[in-house]
Amino acid sequence: MRTHFRFSAVVVAVSAFGVASAQFGQRQEQGLGLGPSVGLFIPTGSEMRNAFDSQLLTYGFGPSSADRPKERRFVSDFNVVSARRNGNKLFLFQVLQTYEIQFGDRERRIVPYARGGAGLAYYDYSITKRNGSRVSTKAGGWSATAEAGIVFNRQIALSARYNLFQRRDGISFDGWSLSATYTLLRI
Repeated sequence: MRTHFRFSAVVVAVSAFGVASAQFGQRQEQGLGLGPSVGLFIPTGSEMRNAFDSQLLTYGFGPSSADRPKERRFVSDFNVVSARRNGNKLFLFQVLQTYEIQFGDRERRIVPYARGGAGLAYYDYSITKRNGSRVSTKAGGWSATAEAGIVFNRQIALSARYNLFQRRDGISFDGWSLSATYTLLRI
């Protein structure tokens, strides 16, 4: 619990700094964007919903996808899903190569986009299934995604994403992700 509080405090502090920087016009237009994200992961598999509930709150700080430098491009992407509940634990890490298409002029204040791709995933979980058996695995596998979203002012991105994961131990890890990302700074 103490680690969760510290991480949350850091995210809030960095977010406040980023908002202040944006207000004073210090935002860079180029470079890798970094910022906080918050969202929901909604598992579609019944074993996942039973073990972790029907929706999981997700948050993090890392590379942001709000800036869109080209109309069509290949993009390396990663996604993390992590949860703990009633002795069950889950950590999924996707590394994907996606192709993105933007709709409209990049200089507009609102830029819709869509992307799809495939890649690898790392699985680390320990779950008690509905039949009472306990399964634990640390392994790699394949993964894919399809995403649609809207970018506002090249800083805020809202997206809906479907994550497809390789089945393991009879468990489907697939699910929907709804998220909001804010680009605080560029490096």
